[in-house]
Amino acid sequence: MAVSCLKIAMFVDIGLLVLIGAASIGVGIWAHLDETIQRLQLPDYLKVLDVGSKVNIGVGAFVILLGIVGCIGSSKEVTCLLWIFFICLMLIVVLMVTIGVIIFISKDLMHDIVKFTLKQSVEDYFTVPAGKSFMDFIQKKFDCCGHTNGLADYNAAALLSGGTVESCKLEYITTPCTEKVKNFILSNLNIFAGVPIGISSVPMIGMIFSMIMICQLRK
Repeated sequence: MAVSCLKIAMFVDIGLLVLIGAASIGVGIWAHLDETIQRLQLPDYLKVLDVGSKVNIGVGAFVILLGIVGCIGSSKEVTCLLWIFFICLMLIVVLMVTIGVIIFISKDLMHDIVKFTLKQSVEDYFTVPAGKSFMDFIQKKFDCCGHTNGLADYNAAALLSGGTVESCKLEYITTPCTEKVKNFILSNLNIFAGVPIGISSVPMIGMIFSMIMICQLRK
């Protein structure tokens, strides 16, 4: 009876894992195919964001595969599969908690990352299409201009020779983007850090159930 109840609990937890995996795949596919994101050309130093969509798809597929392993292991009472399920879940929990903690303690580093990214994109604005695309998106989204000194950050020679920064609205040409973007990220940092830590509770519960089942099967 105890094993039957444990199996039901395992199946519920595995179902949640599979849903998380499917959601990860869905987000990855959306990010990879979304027209708005595709139109936003990313500079080379931000290509890691593009890779993120592919990582999401890969992680989602792995989690679903892991759910199948756990399902077979619990339904057929195969100890070695339950051990594989347990170890993989433990690695996932450690990884997700680590990601959450790193995000949470990276407040000081965040300013430097934002400043470098925006400064580089401003410098590339008139020469690299990806830099222009990225800064136009940021300036329209946050009602700002440039990285530190507003419109003055842009190449003076390019502006004097007819270059324009249309995404810098007249009323915001002295409002730099660095502080606005940094404040947006910091104001949502707890959410960014809390999501992976919160999601890790599902595999953590799966670890507990699988270990209890392993112990039950050894008796």
